[in-house]
Amino acid sequence: MPKKKKIDYSYESIDSGIKDKIITEIETEIKKDNSKFFEEQPPIPIKVEHWKKEKKKNEKGEYEYKDIPFADGVKTIINEIFDGKEEISLSRSDVFGESDTKKKIIKVLMWGYPEATMPWSGKNNIINITNAIETLSELFGNLAERGINEIWQIMNGVSGLGIATMSKLLYFFEVSFEGKRCLIYDSNVKSFLNHLEGWVKESKWDDKCYFKYLGLMNDLMSELKKDPGIRGKIGNLIKEKEEKEKEEKKIEEKKIEKKIEEKIYEQIEFYMFTKGKALGGGEEKDNEAE
Repeated sequence: MPKKKKIDYSYESIDSGIKDKIITEIETEIKKDNSKFFEEQPPIPIKVEHWKKEKKKNEKGEYEYKDIPFADGVKTIINEIFDGKEEISLSRSDVFGESDTKKKIIKVLMWGYPEATMPWSGKNNIINITNAIETLSELFGNLAERGINEIWQIMNGVSGLGIATMSKLLYFFEVSFEGKRCLIYDSNVKSFLNHLEGWVKESKWDDKCYFKYLGLMNDLMSELKKDPGIRGKIGNLIKEKEEKEKEEKKIEEKKIEKKIEEKIYEQIEFYMFTKGKALGGGEEKDNEAE
């Protein structure tokens, strides 16, 4: 068992003046006519070959394709997800909508790593994480019984599971703490933040930098949802999405407000991701970044 320590989710390291400056900078950018802030993230294509085979050298030094050594139970889940297809597509809604905990964990990994690889580690970290599927399934299947410290501690004990992947799992399983929604924090989002004037550039991947990011995102969402223009466009995105999914039903006012907040969070994070990727992103070592 890893040594227990209380996580640091303080927000004190961001001066209020710097925080306001960052929020203003992002608000100004996304309100431009050509802003990509309101673009929907397309579904992620995933090919079955990437989740079944891996390229390995044999004893002669020649490359050949071998079965990925997933546990039998994981192989069964992967087969069920592909359902005989050579390629599938996963949107955020597809992942959120999965009711089976183990399948959802695998879908989070597929959505985040379509080729079942991570920088510097190839498929090793994916295999290590899936080896802990029982631990993760028990954790995410009983979230109501856990506090954020316990959740963080359990995930820290899983080999190959770093901040980027932890944040994806926390996001799709809709974990919150102190009113802050857990969001995705990967090398591209980090790259975007590190290019903002006034942001303290983070070289480490730890709980402090992650919860500092969540504090900023919570403040940013609160500011953006006050803007009538942004609320209107976000509302239209939600309507279009529901019409496509043929969800013709009345939604309570509270649910509408919740959907607007969730969609703003999603659009902020995807915007930061695409901008950060354009800036060069990053490929930190797998035990720090992924």
